[in-house]
Amino acid sequence: HAYLRGRYHFYRFSAEGLGRGKKYFEEAIELDPGYAAAYAALANYYYVCAVFGLKPARETIPLARAAAEKGVAIDDRLQEAHATLGVVAAMHDYDWEKAAGHFRLAMDEPASPIVRYRYAFYFLLPCRRATEAVAQIERALENDPLSGMFRHGLGWALEQTGQRERAIREWRKSLEFDGTYWPTWWSLGAAYTVMDRKAEAMAAFEKAHQVAPWSPQVTGPLAGYYRLAGNEGRAQQLLAELEGSSNTDATWLGRLMFHCLCSEFEEAGNDLERVIEAREPVSYFIGTQPFFEGLWKLPRWPELAKRMNLPDAK
Repeated sequence: HAYLRGRYHFYRFSAEGLGRGKKYFEEAIELDPGYAAAYAALANYYYVCAVFGLKPARETIPLARAAAEKGVAIDDRLQEAHATLGVVAAMHDYDWEKAAGHFRLAMDEPASPIVRYRYAFYFLLPCRRATEAVAQIERALENDPLSGMFRHGLGWALEQTGQRERAIREWRKSLEFDGTYWPTWWSLGAAYTVMDRKAEAMAAFEKAHQVAPWSPQVTGPLAGYYRLAGNEGRAQQLLAELEGSSNTDATWLGRLMFHCLCSEFEEAGNDLERVIEAREPVSYFIGTQPFFEGLWKLPRWPELAKRMNLPDAK
């Protein structure tokens, strides 16, 4: 079955797996143009490409919206499609009220584990409702305890509630199941950075880069650590790699992370200006992830937050 094959490859979350998933989702639609779930899955592919930095958000998010809307047109109770529209409203449109409306439809019980995860990760967390997010992701994990993505999200929620050590334990547990889910390595690196455990942070970002060398979100902070370690040659090599990314919009996000790590927050603020202009998906973490705390101290941070319509900036 093309749709099921697509889901299998997609949820491996490698660049190759995502591409193969897309191919099978499109095949499922070609075989049955009325297959609503395949449109929802295709929408999911497009927005994940934006989140991971594989393709520019300004290109993929409109495609995600169109595919999700097609799915809803076929089946207006399609929860995954409403969840994707909620993510798009939050990440790209900065319209949190519209996002809330879509998630209300998506969370009509019984909600699937993936819908609970998206609601928690892309809506509750940026709205600073971390305790609720923990509860939703824990319910998702009851149905899929081996999901590295769910356990990664649980760690983010726990960290936002002040439970960083428990978050690290969850991330470590997640990597025992799947050491190839690079966002978990990134999160470990960010947590160790905030804790001033530089060697462990650098090792985590190095591992993330081994798994996802194409990701500007990984290359940027790793370059920063090499600069801090005094290895300017390797730092420049990674920065050149970053500048050579096929997704030039996401390059600014990588530069932002590089400058934050090097405590060059004015430069990071300039990078964030470009990221916002490109509508790269950062609104779900830029205002809550402690790695970016230096940005929050900039005099212009309130204005930057307002441009993303972040809930705490109103």
